[in-house]
Amino acid sequence: MNWSNESPSDTCRFKDLYNNFTENMINHNPEQMVKISTRNNNILDLFLTNIPSQVHETKTLPGLGTSDHDIVFHEIKVKRGRIKQNPRQVKSYKKANWSDFKKDLAIFTNTVIAHKHKDPNHLWDMFKDKVNRLSTLHIPTGQIKSRADLPWVTHEIVKHIRKRDKLYTKLKRSCSHKSHYTEKFKHLKSTIQKKIRNAYWSYLESVIFSDTQGPGHKKKFYNFVKHKRQKTWELHP
Repeated sequence: MNWSNESPSDTCRFKDLYNNFTENMINHNPEQMVKISTRNNNILDLFLTNIPSQVHETKTLPGLGTSDHDIVFHEIKVKRGRIKQNPRQVKSYKKANWSDFKKDLAIFTNTVIAHKHKDPNHLWDMFKDKVNRLSTLHIPTGQIKSRADLPWVTHEIVKHIRKRDKLYTKLKRSCSHKSHYTEKFKHLKSTIQKKIRNAYWSYLESVIFSDTQGPGHKKKFYNFVKHKRQKTWELHP
């Protein structure tokens, strides 16, 4: 088995069996983490996972006794968690006042030419400070909070999205099965779009037309409103 392109080797006697195995890997979205030889030039060990980022290190150790089969060592992060992103300021370049920005920058350019500065470091500092001040003056900014999961995206949809991303990576790497991966990727992408659309309208219907009016329903409604809220952009003169 050639794990660099995840296809049977040229000397393989059971290509159909290995092709079925790789097909199942594509369908269930695992990745082989053992990419180094464990016995002579062959890889005899399998370690499959659908979250390869949790495997920090994979290496081999000498075999026990007179065995020619190396021991496979994995360092894995067992506890999963999401890194919380702090709120940060971003600029909305689409809402910028570029006409006034260019006018002020042209005035600054004429001022610099009139003074005839010779030190390039000083010129660069002046230009950088001026651009920063103009961007603050003419480009509105807004605060982006930490990303929250969309309430209508179910666990099943998330599994399909991971499978799509995995398949996209295989599509970029593959040369011999490119058309096969392309068809699967397009079909899976279309399926995800339909599932998200249906889940969104089902969630919206449950929020608006729900018979229960308890605290849980209010929380669900305001959670939906929070996700639909638009950011406010401000200028800081």
